[in-house]
Amino acid sequence: MEASPSRLTFCDPAEARYSASEIEMLAVVWAIKKCRLFLLGHPFELIVDHRPLIPIINCKTLDEIENPRLQRLKEKLSSFRPQAIWRAVPSIEFGTSEVSDPDKDDQIGQRHSIATFRYSSGPDNAAEPFVDPIINCVLNSLLEASELSSEYRRLRNHITSGFPEKHKLDEDLHPFWKVRYQLSLEGRLIFLGSRILVPSILRKSILNTLHSSHQGQERTLRRARQCVFWPGITNDIRNVVSSCKQCAAYLPAQQQEPLCRDPLPTFPFQTVGVDLFSHAGYEYLVMADHYSGWLNVAKCGTSANTNKVIFHLKHWMTDMGIPEKLMSDNGSVLLKWGIKHTTSSPHYPQSNGLAESAVKAVKYLLAKTSPSGDLENEAFQLGLLELRNTPRADGRSPAQMVFGQPMRTTLPLHRSRFAAEWKSQHKDCDIRASRLRQKATERYNKAAKPLKGLQRGDIVLLQDPKSKRWSTLGEIIDTTRRGRSHLVRTESGRVFRRNRRFLRTFTPTPTQAEQVPVVPESIAPRRSERIRSKPVRYLNVIQCDQRSHLQGGHEPYRPSLPCILLRSSASDEAMESTRELQRQERMDSRDSSRAHLETH
Repeated sequence: MEASPSRLTFCDPAEARYSASEIEMLAVVWAIKKCRLFLLGHPFELIVDHRPLIPIINCKTLDEIENPRLQRLKEKLSSFRPQAIWRAVPSIEFGTSEVSDPDKDDQIGQRHSIATFRYSSGPDNAAEPFVDPIINCVLNSLLEASELSSEYRRLRNHITSGFPEKHKLDEDLHPFWKVRYQLSLEGRLIFLGSRILVPSILRKSILNTLHSSHQGQERTLRRARQCVFWPGITNDIRNVVSSCKQCAAYLPAQQQEPLCRDPLPTFPFQTVGVDLFSHAGYEYLVMADHYSGWLNVAKCGTSANTNKVIFHLKHWMTDMGIPEKLMSDNGSVLLKWGIKHTTSSPHYPQSNGLAESAVKAVKYLLAKTSPSGDLENEAFQLGLLELRNTPRADGRSPAQMVFGQPMRTTLPLHRSRFAAEWKSQHKDCDIRASRLRQKATERYNKAAKPLKGLQRGDIVLLQDPKSKRWSTLGEIIDTTRRGRSHLVRTESGRVFRRNRRFLRTFTPTPTQAEQVPVVPESIAPRRSERIRSKPVRYLNVIQCDQRSHLQGGHEPYRPSLPCILLRSSASDEAMESTRELQRQERMDSRDSSRAHLETH
C-alpha cells in the first residue's frame, strides 16, 4: 500500500495545530481505516515519505512512545500489521483529489482531502513546483547559516536516521529531546510544525526583526510562534523587550506603593511640617502641627529671603516650643536645637502631606478672603481663627488639642462649650481617629502594590517629572528614608534623589551597560597641616536648608528653609578669642619671615 498523504486540508482547528509527525500519523491512520476491509488480517507494506514515522510504526511499543497524541494514533493501528517503508520524494506534483467517503459515520473522512504525490521518471514529466522568489531570498540566509552550524547539521542527521537514547545524545542537542517527534525536514531546513528552526548565528538578527515594531512581550511572542523557533526563544524575547530603552521610555507610570505612616505624636508641636507657597506675587511660609493640625502662616514678601524666614521660624518656635521632628521639602538638620530633620524626595510632595494640605487650605482662604495677599485683612484673620476652631473628623478642633478648650470667636457660643467636659470624651475621639486612619489606609492600599526593593549598584530609569518619560539611565548609589527614597547617579555624573515610584528597574544590554559611567569617589583635596581658625561669619550657624545637587539640582531655585543664623550668648567672647588667635598667627608669620631674610 502506497500512502504518502503529507498534506491534509479541511482540518478542524485542533488538528491544524498538530506537529508534522502527528499530522503524518493522522493521515496514515485515516488511510488504513479507509482500506480496512482489504488489510485486516494481512501483512502489508506502508510507504511513507516522513522518516520519523518508521521507528514509531515498526519498532516502538505504546509504552515507549512519550507523545500522548502519537500514542493514541499508534493504538488505533493495533489490529493491523503494517510494515512501514520510507521512500524519498525527488520531485512533487500536486494534484489534489477529493476522496469520497462512503461511510457517513466516519467523521475523519468527511473532513480531509489527500494530496496525492506522483514520482516523475524523467525530465519530460517533471513538474517544477512554483517557488516564490521573495521567499527564496528570505530563506537563502537561513540555508547558508544552517550549513555553517554543526549543531544544525547533526540535528538534521538525527531527524533523518532517528534519535539515539538521551544519554547518547550530544549535550547541546538535549533541548531538542522533548520535541524530537515534532521536528521534520523540508529540504535542508528543520521545522517544528510550521515554524522554522533558526540557526544560532542568525538568532540575534531575528530577535531584532521581531522587535522592530516595538510591541510588548506577549505580542512579540505571538508573532514569533507563527514563524520561527529555537530552544529558549521565550526568554530571549522577554530579555530583548525588557532591555529596549526606546520601549522603556514610554512605559506607563508605576502604581502607588502601600501607605507608610510616621509614628503618631503624643503632644502638640512634637512633629511639625513646613512648606512655602506663592500667591499674588508674594511668598508665604506655612507650619502645620502633626498632632493637632494647628496652622501658622507668615508673609515673606516678594521673595523668601533668609532673614524673613529666620524671623518667622524663631518667632513660632519661641511661642510653640522647639519640635522634636521637622519635616520639609529640603534642608539641613537642626542639630544645635536637638531637632531631627527629615526631607521629602523631589517631585513627591505627599511624603510631607500635612504641610501640603495646610498650604492648600491657607491658599484657598487667601484667594477667597484676601485676593491681594494681605494677611492683615480682617476677613482673612477671622477666617483663620475659624479654621483653627473647626473640629476635625474625629470631633476635636486644633484649638481644643492645643489649649484644652475652644477659642472664643465672633460666633455666639454657650458657656458650657468652654467647660472641660469634652475631655471625658477624649478617649472616644482617639478611637474615632484611629478608625478613620485605618479606613483611609485601606482605601489608599486598594490601588497600591509594593515595588521591588532596590540595592546599591542597580541600574534604573528615572521618570522625567514633566514629560513623564523614562528617559534617564542611572545607577543606585544610596538608599534613605525607609528604603523608598534613593540617590541615583546618572550618565552625566549628576546625582538626584528620587522616590521609588519614579525609578524603574532596567536590564541593559552589554552595550548599554558600558555607557553607564563609573564616577570615581571624590578625593579629598590636600590641605595644609597648619591649624586654621573658623571665620567669624561661620560661628554658631544652624543650617535649616541648603540646596545641593543631591536633591534635584535641575529644579528651579526656590528656597524651602534658608539658613538660620543664631548667635549664642557667648558669641562676643568667641569673637574676641578668635581675633586674638589671628593676631598671634600674623606675628608668628612675620617673625619667621624676618629670620628667613637674615639667614640669607
